[in-house]
Amino acid sequence: MKFLSTATTLIMAGLFTVISGPSPGSEFKDPKEAVDSLWKMAATGELLTKEGWNQASRLFVDSDQLFSNKTIIVVSNYYGADRPIIQGATAKIIVWYSGDAGQIDSSSLRFTPAPQTNTAKTPYLYTFVLAARHFTIIDQDGKTVTKEMTGSPEWTISSPRQPPWATVNTAIRYVLEMRSKTRDPVIQSNADKTVKALLHYQ
Repeated sequence: MKFLSTATTLIMAGLFTVISGPSPGSEFKDPKEAVDSLWKMAATGELLTKEGWNQASRLFVDSDQLFSNKTIIVVSNYYGADRPIIQGATAKIIVWYSGDAGQIDSSSLRFTPAPQTNTAKTPYLYTFVLAARHFTIIDQDGKTVTKEMTGSPEWTISSPRQPPWATVNTAIRYVLEMRSKTRDPVIQSNADKTVKALLHYQ
C-alpha cells in the first residue's frame, strides 16, 4: 500500500489557542489504539474529506501535509494489527490486510487495479515515537504568542505518511455519491465501471 493537517483552533477565555498537535487528553495509551483509530477512519470515509484528514493529523508527528484527494488508494475491507514492539521511545506495529484493490482518480472516477500478488495477506509497517506535543497560545491579534506549553508524551506515527485512502466498501459508497453529483456521461460511465470492478474485491 503506497500511501495529516492544520493546527486546531479553540476559543477560550478571550484567547485564540492554536494547538500544534492533538488537544490535551487525546493521547493514546498504546500505538495499536492509534492504528486502530486511523483504519476505522479509513473504513468510514473520514480520510476522504479535508475535515477528516485534519482530524487524523493528530495521529502523526508531522501534521503539515496539505490535503489532496486527487488519487484515492483503495485497500481490502479486512485488516488487523499485531501487538506493537516497543523499544524505549520508539515502537513498530504491523497491520495485516488482504491486499490493495487499486486506486481511483477522483476527478474522473476511473479505477486502476493494483498488480495482482500471490500473497494471502499484505503487511504494512508503522513506526511510532513517544514525544511531547507543544501547544502555543496566541492573542486575539492572531500573531502575538502569549504562552507556550508542553503536553504529556504521546505515541504518534513518524512514518509513513499516507495519501487519502479507503476500504473497498467505503470507496464504493464514495464513487456512487460522486456519480450522483455529476451530469458528465463519461464520468458516470467511469463510475459504473469502477463500482463493478470494486464489487469483486468485497
